[in-house]
Order: sequence, then structure tokens, then C-alpha cells
Amino acid sequence: MTADPGAGIGPAGGALRVDAFLLAGQFPGAGHGDALRAAVTYARAAERAGFDGVWLAEHHFVTYGTCPSAVAMAGFVLGRTSRLRVGTGPLRHRFSERALVCLPHAHIAMRCLVIENENEYRLDRSGG
Repeated sequence: MTADPGAGIGPAGGALRVDAFLLAGQFPGAGHGDALRAAVTYARAAERAGFDGVWLAEHHFVTYGTCPSAVAMAGFVLGRTSRLRVGTGPLRHRFSERALVCLPHAHIAMRCLVIENENEYRLDRSGG
């Protein structure tokens, strides 16, 4: 949960935002694609249930989180929702190195900017 300043009930008088954290976990018998599709389904359900946003984690080589690119997944979720804010967990250079893909921070920022421009600036990023 995060507080938006200005409206009344959260910290510092702000309205309370309620977000969900989606890991895209892979359960036994399911493939990577199944886990990613389920995460999108959960995000759409969160929007229908009145959540303000979802946060996505990027993981490599583990089953508890199968999302290989939080930025790409955020773009996909933003395209499947209409008002939900979508945030990424830390986009750290070393995570990309583990996957044998070396993306400098400026390149990641440019990808995020493209997604933001096409989705009414509903993308939230976390540094790391």
C-alpha cells in the first residue's frame, strides 16, 4: 500500500492506495507461459476488484517468479487493463547480467518511456 498525498485517510492525510504484488509463480505441472498468463489474469481481477495497482517482479532461473522482463510484462499488463497502475520491482543491472543480457540503465529507462507514453503514464518504476 502507498499513500497519495492530499485526500484524507492515509499517512500525511493522503488517500490510501491498495496494490497487489504479482510474482508470476510457476506451480507444479504448469509451464512458464501458464504462470505469465495467470499473472495477467490476476492483474485484471485486481483491477475489477478495485485495487489501485500491481507490482511485478523480475526473476531468472527460479520457479517462484518466472517473469524474465518486468518492463515487457508491465507493458503487456498495461495493455490489458484500463486504469490500473503497474509498477516494476527493482530493475537492477546485475539481474540482467545473470540472464546473459547486458542492458545499461539508460536502455531500460528508454524502454520504460515508450511503455509510459502509450499507457497514459500508468507505469511506476523502482530502482535498485
